[in-house]
Amino acid sequence: MNKKWLLALVAGSVAMTMTLANANIVAVHSAKAGFKTVAVDDQSVTSDNQGVISDNQGVTSGDQGVTSDNQGVTSDDQGVTSDDQGVTSDNQDVSSNQVTSDNSDSD
Repeated sequence: MNKKWLLALVAGSVAMTMTLANANIVAVHSAKAGFKTVAVDDQSVTSDNQGVISDNQGVTSGDQGVTSDNQGVTSDDQGVTSDDQGVTSDNQDVSSNQVTSDNSDSD
């Protein structure tokens, strides 16, 4: 490493140390002169909602235990058969009116 860089680095470190030391001395003198450190006002403030539980806890639905009124009711049409079963057409056994031509023997 170059001697100039090394010298600059050491000088910078000494200057920084002196600056920090002076800042500490000023802080000590300020405290002795009656200046107090002010704490942040928001510390130890907790949320207003802590410990508040939902109003709906333990509330069940009003419909629980209510069964349908239609349970056990069967259709009124069960067992009813069609009125038309066993009825045959009235037109069965009616023969067609076949008519033979009167002109079959003419010359």
